[in-house]
Amino acid sequence: MYRFIIATIMSVIVFSPSMPNDTDELPDPVYPSTEGYIELETTTTTAAIRPIVIMTPCEKVRELARIVGWPKKELDTLVKIANRESRCMPKAHNKTRNIDGSQDYGLMQINDSSWCKPSKYYAKGYLQQLKIIETCDDLFNPILNLTAAYALFEYSDNTWEQWNP
Repeated sequence: MYRFIIATIMSVIVFSPSMPNDTDELPDPVYPSTEGYIELETTTTTAAIRPIVIMTPCEKVRELARIVGWPKKELDTLVKIANRESRCMPKAHNKTRNIDGSQDYGLMQINDSSWCKPSKYYAKGYLQQLKIIETCDDLFNPILNLTAAYALFEYSDNTWEQWNP
């Protein structure tokens, strides 16, 4: 299932010029417009003013999570946790704050020793076993990070147990 979701999203990214490439962090705003201007939409009878939509990093996380398949009712909590964990920055990397020396990666600060490193239960790592990622560094990709976070959410019986909200 995850492979299908990732393949679908990746195919949109590869073939759509408005989607990010490997170096971009998140997609452009849903309704991009010229900076600082209000665009006029003309119709046959009137000109309608369309407001500028500028998305914050956390709004981009919300939109991307929706695209990845997160349930709508969970998006508010997801964005609050992403803001607390990484300030909605996909490249966030905690290398020093865990007592056990483990590291946390990406938007949702997914822990390496728990989820993407080999363990006695998963020879390659839990997220690798699910074929969501190949290495822990893949968690810097916001699409893969949110997909992995959703797998952990489902692993916890659709609760936020892994993040202690």
